[in-house]
Amino acid sequence: MAKKKKKHPGHYCRICGNYLPNEKFTGKGHARHICKSCQSLPQEVQADMRRCNEVERAAFKYPMSRQDWELLEKYAQKYKDMESGQFAQDMLDMKRGNYKPEEDTEEDALLDEIYEEEKIPFADLEDDIRYELEELLEDNINEFMIHKDYIPEGKDLKEIKEWVIKEVHDAFFIQVVPDTSYNNLVDRIIRRLVKEWEEDGMEIKKKNTTL
Repeated sequence: MAKKKKKHPGHYCRICGNYLPNEKFTGKGHARHICKSCQSLPQEVQADMRRCNEVERAAFKYPMSRQDWELLEKYAQKYKDMESGQFAQDMLDMKRGNYKPEEDTEEDALLDEIYEEEKIPFADLEDDIRYELEELLEDNINEFMIHKDYIPEGKDLKEIKEWVIKEVHDAFFIQVVPDTSYNNLVDRIIRRLVKEWEEDGMEIKKKNTTL
């Protein structure tokens, strides 16, 4: 039996990056996605925490775009004396590989043959894996909408969908093949999130209407 879809309680704070109960937000803070605790912080601290969240999203996106790399490099140089700058530099060092990976052994090659990854269409996934994939999709699409203030489409949506497939591959060692069911799920998630935003009194637009 498929697991029931869970919904994050409360609202997302774009400063500390946490989901918090409604009572942790003022009316104005609710609309701006800033909790009471973060509202009380100095503006420079709020800004640095927000940059840390941006660094984390960029560094763990797959694949990273040119803009993601540029953001890390910019923050590492411009804010090198602050936590966000140091975090950005750490992520750059990790991504660029300041360590030499171990060479594959014959045993590793044998294991790769034994545990050759399985390719499965999304529609044929087991319920528990399908549930985890749906959770990842909804979390990433919702966070994109919060931080970008528009609905992901085109290249933006393609990157989210590919990143989720990659995460599922790393977790379950299977290659999910996107199919019509997968694309339909993405569409349903976006429609559901847009409806929830509207019910909460918040407006979300398409990218071309925000320019």
